[in-house]
Amino acid sequence: MVPTGVLVDGTTYYWRARSWDICASSSQQEPSSLGMCKLTDGAGIKHEQHASAPRALTISLKHFGDDPRYAMWSHDAGNGVTIKVNEANGNLFLDVPP
Repeated sequence: MVPTGVLVDGTTYYWRARSWDICASSSQQEPSSLGMCKLTDGAGIKHEQHASAPRALTISLKHFGDDPRYAMWSHDAGNGVTIKVNEANGNLFLDVPP
C-alpha cells in the first residue's frame, strides 16, 4: 500500500507482480522473508521467482474547472456568462467575464 501524498500528479509509475507461497513453519521460511517459503525445493534446486511484465500507470488527480479531457455540458446564461458542468465528476464551472 502506498501512503497518501506520495504519488505525484502527472507522473508515470511502473509496477509488476510476483507470486510467492506463504509457509506456516519457520523452518520452511526464507530468513527475513515475513513468512514466505524458501525458493529451494527438497532436492536442493533453487527456483526463480516469476514476475509479470512491467506495467505503467500515470497519476491523474481531479482538476477543477474547464478541462478538455472531460465531456463538458455547457449553457450560455447571457451577459457573457457561461455555465459548464464536468460530466465526469459533476463539478460546476462558471465562467464570468471580468
